[in-house]
Amino acid sequence: EGSQKNKINKIIYKKHQNKKKEEYLEFSNIININKNLVINKPVKILPGTIFLLNDNSNIIFKNQVLALGTIDKPIKFIKKTNEGKSWGTVALLGKKTNKSVFSNIIFDGGSGGNFKQYYFTSMFSIHNTNNIEINNVEFKNNTKYDDMLHIVYSNNINLNKLRFVNAFSDALDIDVSSNIQVSNSEFINPLNDSIDFMESDAKVENSTIVGSGDKGISIGENSNIYVSNTLIKENNIGIAVKDNSIANISTSRFLDNTIHISAYKK
Repeated sequence: EGSQKNKINKIIYKKHQNKKKEEYLEFSNIININKNLVINKPVKILPGTIFLLNDNSNIIFKNQVLALGTIDKPIKFIKKTNEGKSWGTVALLGKKTNKSVFSNIIFDGGSGGNFKQYYFTSMFSIHNTNNIEINNVEFKNNTKYDDMLHIVYSNNINLNKLRFVNAFSDALDIDVSSNIQVSNSEFINPLNDSIDFMESDAKVENSTIVGSGDKGISIGENSNIYVSNTLIKENNIGIAVKDNSIANISTSRFLDNTIHISAYKK
C-alpha cells in the first residue's frame, strides 16, 4: 500500500487472490428438526431425503439450495408426528440463495412463523432473492397462516408443475416481485384466493384454477399480469382486477364462476 509500480510489475494483493468456493452441506435420509435450523452454507439435498419438523420449527436457508428430488424419490418436508402441531416455514432468505432449485418436493403440514425481524406467512417462503427454479412441487395441509407459498421482493422466479390442494387461505401470494412465471400448475379449492398479486409483474400459463372461496386470480395494487391457456372454473370471482392494475387475458376458459371478471377500484 502506497508503493509505486511500473508497467510490467503487477503487484499481487491478497484481496485479489481467488477465494475457495464454499463446499456444499449435504442432506440425505431422514433429518429430524426439533427447533429452528439456520443454514448459512450452500446446500445439496439428495433424492428421497425426508425432513421431519417438530411443532413450529423453521428451516431458514441463507445460501444456495439444490434440492433435487426425483419422481420416484421426492424430497419431503412433513410433520414429525401426525398428532403434532404444524411446523413453521421453509424459507429462502436473501441474495445468496440466488439460483436455488427445488424439484420434486412435497410440503405437507406447515404454517408460517417468525425468525428475528422476519415474519413469514407461508410454509414455503421465497424472500428477497432472484433466479429461483421451482418444479414439480406439491403443497398440502397448511394451517394458521395466510399462504402456502409466498414470494416477496424477488425477481425471475419460475414456478412449473406446482399443485396446491385445499389451502388454508391463499394458495400462492406474490408481492412486490417481477418476472414471475407460473405454468402448468393446479390450484384446487383454496379457502380464499388461488393466486394473489400485489405490485408484481407475472405470467400465468397452461394452468387450472378451480373452486376458490374468493378469487381465482386477484390482481391488485399496480400489478401487470398476463394470463393465457388457463381454465378458471367454479370460483367465487374468476379474476379480479383492481387499483391501477392491468390484466391481459387470452385463450382461457371461464366456466361456472359466480362472477367471471370483476374490475374495480378498492
